[in-house]
Amino acid sequence: MSGWNIVYGLINFAILAVALYFIGRKLVVKGYRDHREKVERTLARADETVVEAKNLLDAIPDAMAAGERACGEILTAAKAAAEENSRLSREKLAAEEERLAAENDKTLRLARADLRRELGDEAAAGIGEAAAALLTQEIYAPQRAALCERQIDAFAADYRPCPGELECFADEGRARIAVRFAEKTDEAAAKRIERAVAAAVEKYLGRALPTEMTVSVDPALIGGVKIEIGDTVFDGSLEGQLRLAKDALAASGEGDLTEELKEKLSQFEGGMKVYQTGRVASLSDGICSVTGLSDVMAGEMLAFPGALRGMVMDLREGSVGVALLGNYDELREGDLVLRTRRVMEVPVGEALLGRVVDTLGRPVDGKGEIRTEESRPVESPAPGVIERRPVSVPMMTGIKAIDALIPIGRGQRELIIGDRQTGKTAIAVDAIINQRGKDMICIYVAIGQKESTVASVVDRLEKRPCSISRPTPARRWASISCTAAGTC
Repeated sequence: MSGWNIVYGLINFAILAVALYFIGRKLVVKGYRDHREKVERTLARADETVVEAKNLLDAIPDAMAAGERACGEILTAAKAAAEENSRLSREKLAAEEERLAAENDKTLRLARADLRRELGDEAAAGIGEAAAALLTQEIYAPQRAALCERQIDAFAADYRPCPGELECFADEGRARIAVRFAEKTDEAAAKRIERAVAAAVEKYLGRALPTEMTVSVDPALIGGVKIEIGDTVFDGSLEGQLRLAKDALAASGEGDLTEELKEKLSQFEGGMKVYQTGRVASLSDGICSVTGLSDVMAGEMLAFPGALRGMVMDLREGSVGVALLGNYDELREGDLVLRTRRVMEVPVGEALLGRVVDTLGRPVDGKGEIRTEESRPVESPAPGVIERRPVSVPMMTGIKAIDALIPIGRGQRELIIGDRQTGKTAIAVDAIINQRGKDMICIYVAIGQKESTVASVVDRLEKRPCSISRPTPARRWASISCTAAGTC
């Protein structure tokens, strides 16, 4: 048994050795093959690296040239960008300087205009007093006497009583005349005036009336004669001419006061200014009652002291109601009121575009005088419905919520209603700005607004200027007004 065990052990050992041989040989062969492939791959990569290195060595000059070109291009682009930025900076600086210069010029003009308005009355009064002192000198006595004679002759030849005067004469049963001479004169001059009035009253009234004449000497008239017949004044005095010139100077906002006074006095030809007078009876909230003015017309413009003007709104027996157009803080009961014999009107034309004016069309923006050739009465009848062009062109406000919900057309009336400080003016101004370049002329009318509010609106519109071209037949007008009560 032991011998067979040895044989079996040897056989098993031989089988194990053969199995190990084949297994080991296979592993060795596989390992060798893998190592050889790895070496071959390494050698191949080394060859590729050598080729790449050689290619890189060959490409180094080209790369250096390309790098130099790229650097040159970058430097050129950087230099161009720097020059462009410098140009833009210079342009921006120039634009800013121009804007600041324009703002400074505007501020200077407005300050000059404000100063002129504030000092206009005092300066005009001072210049008027100097002119009066000059004209009262003895050297001009012959000229003053000749002036008085010419005025009396002209009055006697041309006097025609007004309908209101005739009615007053008929009611009173007499013709009241008040004559004031600047210097003492003979009674014959006053008698000539009285006879001329009596003859004219008898001619136009159809019957003779007694006359009641008072004659006085008033050195304040400087020269000439002043005749008062009822409410009508025939003023040929030098004092009256100076007063009219001073009022005109006070109302003017431009130019040299002395030169303007010289120009206005040079236009005096020695004639008599004829006007009807009245007196302020009561005053309240921009409305006053004036007595006298027997022949005044509805809608007529009246001249109050200084540059203040008013418009006749109500005709009553014995008095008229007047709407004041301007600052009436200095107006008092008993102040003199003059007729202008002109229906209230304002200048119209393209010269007003881009300007800020008061109720009479006078500039208040300090940009000089507005020269227009036409005017339009304030109380003008509106065109009839048949004459108006139909609303067919939309008008966009630029506010999406409004434009999407509320259709608005050019020529259409639209209200912006709301409480104070709710943005009504902002909507109106935005709508005006949005019309830029759309062949649309917009007019902002500020009624009862503070000067600061109007100034802010003007400043905002000037920062967003609109190009102005000549009107074409297709152009429509938009007018937006705001009131202090909160309705636009």
